[in-house]
Amino acid sequence: MRKRTFKKATAYTLSAAMVLSVCAVPGAKAGAATKKATVKLNKTSVSVTVGGKVKLKVQKNNVKKIKKVTWSVKDKKIVSISGGN
Repeated sequence: MRKRTFKKATAYTLSAAMVLSVCAVPGAKAGAATKKATVKLNKTSVSVTVGGKVKLKVQKNNVKKIKKVTWSVKDKKIVSISGGN
């Protein structure tokens, strides 16, 4: 009998603690902390001589998986893109 009373008292105490913890700070909002995901290139600028090559890499920050990177260029007379991901 004493064991049952202890379990009930513990259950009531924990229930009250949960209810009070929700109501403790009015106006407070709970939310998950999120980090900003960013994707950058390993170089911000580069000079290349005619016929030269530059290898660019993608740097990920807080990004779990990048499936595919698509490289493009505005003026194909100035530069060409070869290679893949």
